[in-house]
Amino acid sequence: MPYYWVTAQSEYSTDILFKRAADLNELYPRLLSHSTLCFGAKEVMSFLGRKIRSYFKGDIVSDCSDLAFKRIPGARIKHRVKKNWLKMYSKAGSVLRLEMVINEPEGFTVRQTSHAQR
Repeated sequence: MPYYWVTAQSEYSTDILFKRAADLNELYPRLLSHSTLCFGAKEVMSFLGRKIRSYFKGDIVSDCSDLAFKRIPGARIKHRVKKNWLKMYSKAGSVLRLEMVINEPEGFTVRQTSHAQR
C-alpha cells in the first residue's frame, strides 16, 4: 500500500562557511541590500513555491532587523508569508545561514501522478 507523508512544521537551513570572516563581512551588507531592494512579493512567493493569485488572503512582509538587542553584532533579513518565512543572517562571524520555516503547509499544493488503471 502506498504511503502519503505529511509534515505539520518543518525547517530547512543551509550554512555557507567562509574561510575568513572578513570575506563574509564584506559580502553580507551587499546581500542584505539586494534582498531588501530587489525581492518583492512576487519573488518571495516564488521562493516559497507559490504564485500571487487574486484570491490570496494574507500579508507578504519583508523586514530587516538589527540584532543588537540580542547582543549579537549584525543583522538579518526575513521574508514572511502568513506563518511561513525565509530568513538570512550571519552566524558566528564566518557562517552565512539561510533558513526556510514552514509552519502552515496548507497553502502549498503538491502534484501527484495518477495511477489510473487502464
